[in-house]
Amino acid sequence: MDTIKSNRLLTFFYTPKKRNLYKSASKLPGPYGLPIVGSSLRFLGQASDIYKCIDGLFLEYHSANIFKVWFGTKLVYCTADAKVFDIVFTSPHALRKEPFYNLGDKLFGGGLFSQKSIPKWRRNRKFITPAFNSQMLNSFMEVFVQRSNELIEFMRQYEKKKDVDLYDFLSRYALKTICDTAMGVNIDTEPEGDSFNHWIERALEILIERIFNIYYQIDIIFCNSALGKEFLDLCDKSRSFTRKIIVKKRQQMEEEKKNKDIYYEAAEGRKLLTFIDMLLKVTYEDNKSYFTDEEIVDETITLMGAGSDTTSNTNAFALVLLGMHQDIQEKVLAEILEVVGPERNVCVDDLPHLKFLERVIKETLRVFPVGPILARTLDGDINVGDHVLSKGGSICFGVLRLHRKNAAKIQPGSYVPFSYGPRNCLGLRYAMMTMKVILATILRRYKVFTDYKSIEEIDIKCSVMTRPINGYKLYYESRK
Repeated sequence: MDTIKSNRLLTFFYTPKKRNLYKSASKLPGPYGLPIVGSSLRFLGQASDIYKCIDGLFLEYHSANIFKVWFGTKLVYCTADAKVFDIVFTSPHALRKEPFYNLGDKLFGGGLFSQKSIPKWRRNRKFITPAFNSQMLNSFMEVFVQRSNELIEFMRQYEKKKDVDLYDFLSRYALKTICDTAMGVNIDTEPEGDSFNHWIERALEILIERIFNIYYQIDIIFCNSALGKEFLDLCDKSRSFTRKIIVKKRQQMEEEKKNKDIYYEAAEGRKLLTFIDMLLKVTYEDNKSYFTDEEIVDETITLMGAGSDTTSNTNAFALVLLGMHQDIQEKVLAEILEVVGPERNVCVDDLPHLKFLERVIKETLRVFPVGPILARTLDGDINVGDHVLSKGGSICFGVLRLHRKNAAKIQPGSYVPFSYGPRNCLGLRYAMMTMKVILATILRRYKVFTDYKSIEEIDIKCSVMTRPINGYKLYYESRK
């Protein structure tokens, strides 16, 4: 009887569709896995422990360009090889994000970041892309400068204090900048604005713990756990605030419509359509039913959360590196003073000339990429040279491990793209512009320091974003 049950169980998991996966996996090294659960029990724990486990596997199998991990009955190919990265990320068979992103649907829904339908993703991306064209980005410059100046004035009261969370300041002003520009809504009077990024950050941290806990992948178990209840509460708060911003924008549009002051081309001295203008106009005025109300929330919370978080996180890490390397900080300052001068605000024409600052930002993204790992689902076989990655499997890229091959020596200019291909970051140019303005404004006013002495001292925790376990340890003093 036990034999019959075992055979039925084996038949359930060993299906013809998975035959190629088992065959493919047999040719690769990897950690030992138990029946049914695979190696998933290794990853139980908090975000800090999870990343140490993942990074430990990349170090253990560093001599293999690809190794395998069975996560339950799912085969995950793991690699930190640049050639494999290039082949897979430009393949039409790896457009779909790994299904574990779906576990975050309560937060981001079907936004561009997590959209699992490729046709819908293509449609939405094509529709949203014009909101980040050069003409639109240049029109944001005044806001970038205004918010950066407000930030350095706010920072004045915390000079030389080591217990200050500079990242918190950066993220708050990044969110205000996103809302001013892409949303066209001022949130200075919205009390939730100071908490939104904390809600998103904590929700993503819980999401990572859920992804790597095989038991929490069962909805009824997760949703009734303490972590699950906290996650759902954070999602509800974040999405409610996002809806509030959308309602505020719709009311503003109605007023502008009454005054006949909306939807014109800048080339004719008229108004450009922002990200949210486009979504709302096509949905409520053109009657084309492109987006439902919840889809508008999905795209908006994705932009607000990811847009403000990525830039502020990268800026904080850039300041950490510059705090470690005072000589490079002085070179950046010299360039800023040469291009912009000691008093004048940064303008659009200055940005292409801040070349060394841009290289520092890119070096920061090499050493501290936006995400420590990236994952894709394979919808077809992909030949990567020495191996064929089989349809139905997933692939996990150790982006931080790939970038850290020469991280001990800071070399501005040795940047390796952290993500590219069809699903690359839509807001890259926006991010680079705003980061240049913020860093140039801060570094001209303040000299930045950190308690970290080397990159190796900065322990990373597993999150959707690369995060330091012990914070950024930044402090600063006025140059005047």
